[in-house]
Amino acid sequence: MLPNRGHAGSGALLHDGLWVADAVYSPLWTPLLTAAKEKGARVMTGRELAIDQAADAFKLFTASPVRSPSWGRRSIV
Repeated sequence: MLPNRGHAGSGALLHDGLWVADAVYSPLWTPLLTAAKEKGARVMTGRELAIDQAADAFKLFTASPVRSPSWGRRSIV
């Protein structure tokens, strides 16, 4: 993200019917996610993406079910 904190997309393309994810986890709220949320889109931060990926990998490698974290795992779909 550094040094450029802008995003490549046009804010005009964002709307409440979209689901927007950003793989960047620092900063947590990137300009893209902030703009998407302001337009009413559902968003997923890089941290949520990394946690979901780790949970899926754990389940795949161990064949064990994954419990949701105690702080909850929200559904974006």
